[in-house]
Amino acid sequence: MKKFKTLILIILGLVLSFGAVSFIYGAQWEGKNNFNLAFWLNQNGGIISLQPQNQQAVIVVFPPETILPVAKGFGDYRAKAVYALGEQEKLGGGYLWQLSVERFLGLMTDGYLINLKPRQTLKKSLLVNGVFLSLFKPGELASLDALRAWWFLIRLRPDQLEIINLVDSGVAVEKRLANGDLAYEATEEKIDQLLRRFFVETTAANQNLRLLVFNATDQLGAGSWFSRVLNNHGGLVVHITNAPPSEHSVVEATQEPFFDKFLVEKTIKKFNFDTKVVNSIFQGRGDVGYILAEDFKQKYFVND
Repeated sequence: MKKFKTLILIILGLVLSFGAVSFIYGAQWEGKNNFNLAFWLNQNGGIISLQPQNQQAVIVVFPPETILPVAKGFGDYRAKAVYALGEQEKLGGGYLWQLSVERFLGLMTDGYLINLKPRQTLKKSLLVNGVFLSLFKPGELASLDALRAWWFLIRLRPDQLEIINLVDSGVAVEKRLANGDLAYEATEEKIDQLLRRFFVETTAANQNLRLLVFNATDQLGAGSWFSRVLNNHGGLVVHITNAPPSEHSVVEATQEPFFDKFLVEKTIKKFNFDTKVVNSIFQGRGDVGYILAEDFKQKYFVND
């Protein structure tokens, strides 16, 4: 009975520490598929991925001097400047950080965690005992998501945790800026090679859908970036091309059930895409087509 009361107190303390108005409101993670969170901790940024299907957690870390293509059209900045830029532009530092991590890595995230105080360094013991989540200020996760994440982490063994530093792994390399400052730079090719070793979702890969991406904006690179996202999650993009301008992004499929396929459903929810059933996509070359329109451009490439 005493152990039971102790467990209840721990859970209650966790829920209260995250300060959610409602325990369930805003929850996104069902606890079965990958849950990716962009984070900033003690001058190091990265992404933590909780992966129930593989029974592991993977963290990709990059130092504050890493050059990121900042979302909303701000151009390249070192990672350490992104949060302050988001606050200055009244976008929200955490929100701009999350979008920029997605742009940099070519991955979808489910939220963000921010700690601007240099109290802890990232190490496996923080994850094993669930302390990792408590390092961040309240409000960035729904309490139910936080509880599921904490419960997942404390059950992992140290050998089920993978921490990858982009510099130590050779993905990011040192360079000197024009003013002599140190920076680190990573190519999309090297990033994608790394991510496809650790972030491919088995459910998506096993469904073998042929995906096509149509860029219906004037934003160069929008189609190729979104294709990276699909491929890094386990999709198979067979063609990328341009399309006539459009205001609203849409997912087209040759069959209604395709919208319920794992990766398709995930992207529809993440990017708020409309859906449309069509007879054929690009002369029968694909099963699902993504038409990226002005609303997609506005979210990731334009500061409005």
